[in-house]
Amino acid sequence: MNTPLKNKKKLSRVESKAATRQRLLDAAYRLILEEGITAVSMNRVTKLAGIAQPSFYTHFNNLAGLIDELAIKIKNDILYPMQQALVATFTMEGIEDKSVVLERLYRMLVEGLFANNFLMQQALERHQSNSLFGQHIQSFYVDLKSEWLKFLIQNSSNNVSAIQQERYSMAIDCIFAMSESLVLGLSRGEYQSKDSVINILTEFTITHFGELIDQIPPPKSN
Repeated sequence: MNTPLKNKKKLSRVESKAATRQRLLDAAYRLILEEGITAVSMNRVTKLAGIAQPSFYTHFNNLAGLIDELAIKIKNDILYPMQQALVATFTMEGIEDKSVVLERLYRMLVEGLFANNFLMQQALERHQSNSLFGQHIQSFYVDLKSEWLKFLIQNSSNNVSAIQQERYSMAIDCIFAMSESLVLGLSRGEYQSKDSVINILTEFTITHFGELIDQIPPPKSN
């Protein structure tokens, strides 16, 4: 004798609304991933989410509101944890040679961007001043640069002059631009060797930050 299936628990009104909101976010994320931010329209998002277009306004005031929330989620769930992991690596006790660590970090970055079309798209999207999503990604880059400058300067055993701080800021911008440009070249087939890209990024970082990085003391043991 077959045992009758138990009825699924009916979602409350609040739970149902939250689930629909998440479907809209997931649909927008999928469109960005597959076709880029320009593919995101209210019509396409609601159709992909399987809801009526007028219902969209129950969850978001407009399309910009949905993009705002999606961008913040990506920064909090993906980008900022990556930043925290990088900082943690340089403060590990008994850390190995900094060049080896840099090579490993750049390998993660290069292979991650190369394999993840979504992350690569967002890196490029930040250069479009009229792109709402790009503005969010640019704000992450600004935060990231600020955090790295503060981290390096605060942990330096010597005073860092205002002129030197500006040089470090310029060098970080160069690293961002180089990373994006070189990975884009890999994806287009202009470059064949990931190792060469990683080596160039590592050498550039050591040239401009090596002395400062070497001054970072290991954490004190408890």
